[in-house]
Amino acid sequence: MLGRCEDARLMMQLLDVVVLTSISEGCPNVLIEAAELGVPIVTTAAGGAVELVVDGETGFVVPCKDSVAMADKIIRLLSDHKMCRSIITAARVRVRSQFSMSKTIGELEAVYRRAITRVTARKGCDPPIRVCFVMSQVYGVFRPHPDRIFGGAEVQVANLAKQLARRGCEVYVLTGDHQRNGREEIDGVTVVLDPFCGPRHPPLSVPRDLFNEHRERPGNSKIVEWGYEWLAWCPSPLATLSRSLVRGGVICKKTLRRVLPIDWCVRTVRRVSEMLRWVRLLRSINADVFVTRCAGTSVGFIQRACSLVRRPFIYMVAHDMDVSGDYAVTYPVEGALFERGLRRAELVICQNERQADLLFNRYHRRGCVVPSLSPFEIVASPDQASRKTVMWIARVDDWKQPELFIHLAMRIPDQAFVMVAVASQVNPTQLENIYKAARLVPNLKVLPAVPLHETGRLFREAAVFVNTSRMEGFPNTYLQAAASGTPIVSWAVNPDGMLDRYELGFCANEDWSRFEQSVRLLCRDNALRARMGGNGLEYVRQRHDPDVIARTYLKLFTDLRSGGIPTTFRDFSNGPPERAAWEQPTESDILSPAKTGHCNEVSAKQ
Repeated sequence: MLGRCEDARLMMQLLDVVVLTSISEGCPNVLIEAAELGVPIVTTAAGGAVELVVDGETGFVVPCKDSVAMADKIIRLLSDHKMCRSIITAARVRVRSQFSMSKTIGELEAVYRRAITRVTARKGCDPPIRVCFVMSQVYGVFRPHPDRIFGGAEVQVANLAKQLARRGCEVYVLTGDHQRNGREEIDGVTVVLDPFCGPRHPPLSVPRDLFNEHRERPGNSKIVEWGYEWLAWCPSPLATLSRSLVRGGVICKKTLRRVLPIDWCVRTVRRVSEMLRWVRLLRSINADVFVTRCAGTSVGFIQRACSLVRRPFIYMVAHDMDVSGDYAVTYPVEGALFERGLRRAELVICQNERQADLLFNRYHRRGCVVPSLSPFEIVASPDQASRKTVMWIARVDDWKQPELFIHLAMRIPDQAFVMVAVASQVNPTQLENIYKAARLVPNLKVLPAVPLHETGRLFREAAVFVNTSRMEGFPNTYLQAAASGTPIVSWAVNPDGMLDRYELGFCANEDWSRFEQSVRLLCRDNALRARMGGNGLEYVRQRHDPDVIARTYLKLFTDLRSGGIPTTFRDFSNGPPERAAWEQPTESDILSPAKTGHCNEVSAKQ
């Protein structure tokens, strides 16, 4: 017990391990100091410690008050010097990149500048528009962590929210992070955390079988826990009798449910309770416009809650399944609630014209076409000659068909293949099957989930990007590949024929021979790769400029706040109407019947 130390830096450098045992913290500076000084860390999951330390990579995070787990991690660090050195290196790199003085000063300066912009906008003008995005898994984009899963839809929403905040909007994002509550200011966006809005899947660090066991035996039910303790303690004949009594009770319960409308009453009470919860949440934020994305039951609840609080509701299409009717067919109960919200939304925003056509054919609704924004850095001068790998990155869901990429690697043994496989939430065993199959292919390297900011390097090293999905909305990976100057080869996904129209790559249309030949051709032809890569860079600059897309959304949100719902539905693929080149509407601005039947201008005469 040394007491007060005059020079903490010198003392800390003498330590083998720094241990933090707190049960409550803010953002503990001692962890940042230890990482910078090259001392491995073991900390409890208290406050911001879980954001400073990546468990197993830059240190170890254990549950609060778990002395056994903490002792185990300390012993591992003291006994495994190789692992200790790798953790020290990774921690120092992360601290210098994520928590440096220059980055902190830059972010604080940006906050002050946004505040000044908002104050200036209020003087003599309308108050800034308040927009709220509702997404259950978007927190993983704002605060990356291995336990926080997100996809392309979340990346789009997070970056659109940041772009709107830079333009003086008051932007809120309603999301969840397991059992956390509170509000955070991130890049000008107010992130509201509520367990009710959180993802309904287990964290990656929890084994799936353990999660299922916990879900079947919820910890908040003392009677169930007492029952399991009784069965473990009592003799075998008494345990058998107890189980028989419980089974009899379950049979009686099911019989009563068939005779009496108990199930209907329970579902009704739950839905009313959930609706009231949504109303309270939306009323507490009091935004001018509420926006959500991704199909699910929450779409129906949010739309109804918005109508009760008298606020416009916008649905952003994330996948072709949302508007083709496939989601409602696959999930009848959830699909009914989703379709109700989709039909009654004030505005439905599609990513491309195909989605707008599907929306009109299925639901007889007119959709507004606004392209996805590109949040990725555009490569200045890509060097195609140094690129050697064929790349695939996605969740290993069945409809993404990762097995096709493995078979492609087997068919082209002289080419290096890289596969970034992210665990599926629907089929958690699929990732293990992918690893087993990949071990039989020597030219295929499978990487686990890679942080979003590190994927750019993989795209810049790839000669070809491959997509094997059966259907998608508008993949973010297409934008990242184009921004990196990487040609695309698709099995079936080709939104609005973009790969052919802008010569960004090839679509095989589910033809295996064409699929394989396209990859072989691009791998050996540097000139073709350079031409298609250059087309990709120009395509992203012209059609997916974040500034242009953000101004388009700002115009739509402002119109909705003023009480006007657009009756003239435009295709904003070429930019917002307020840009100088589009101040006067032209024939290309207003979609005509010859182009698409879903977006005809409805005139007063008709």
